[in-house]
Amino acid sequence: MLSPLFAALLLLQLASPRLAPPLAPPPRAPSAKDAFWERHPPSEWSQDEVRLLLSDSPWAQTNGGQVYLASAEPAREAELLWKKWTKQRLGVEERYEDEEDYEEFLRRHPGEHIIVAVRIPNAAPTPNERELATMEKQSRIKLDKRKYAMLAYFPPTPGDPVLRMVFPRKFAGGEKKLTLELYLPGVHLPLRNFEFPIQSLLWRGKPAF
Repeated sequence: MLSPLFAALLLLQLASPRLAPPLAPPPRAPSAKDAFWERHPPSEWSQDEVRLLLSDSPWAQTNGGQVYLASAEPAREAELLWKKWTKQRLGVEERYEDEEDYEEFLRRHPGEHIIVAVRIPNAAPTPNERELATMEKQSRIKLDKRKYAMLAYFPPTPGDPVLRMVFPRKFAGGEKKLTLELYLPGVHLPLRNFEFPIQSLLWRGKPAF
């Protein structure tokens, strides 16, 4: 049975398109020159802008699922805003235990990992064990030609209904491309690739991934 909070989140996503992170990107992402994330601080971002950053931006793509680099600072800021707005809409104040697990991981390992967040349309609230095992074996990242396996993952939960994959952060300097080779549970043809040019992953003049 779904918890009351998770059920409310699912109903909210169906009933309120303005508050549901999109699984199809808006028609046009801004160029780096006029991007809102460069012109305004996170406190001034709108809901539509946050939706755009988490679906179609230097840090996000949509291909079978909504995939973004959750460890990148702008994506992290967008997620925190989204959670705040969702809780305000639902009238929820407290932090939930499953949400605290991920936050504790971030506190213990600041800047040590690349974290990939995945939101899959029409997926089961929790992927089955077989698919999660396949995801662990087949998901990896590439920094140019160097490959790294997934270290851990955080499954979707009532407090944080997004699948998160944890990979090592092994930048040596001078890399040109970050490629995600992911197995997306619950997706037809689940093996999907996502390429991110390193030079585009900049926020306020600094690398952000």
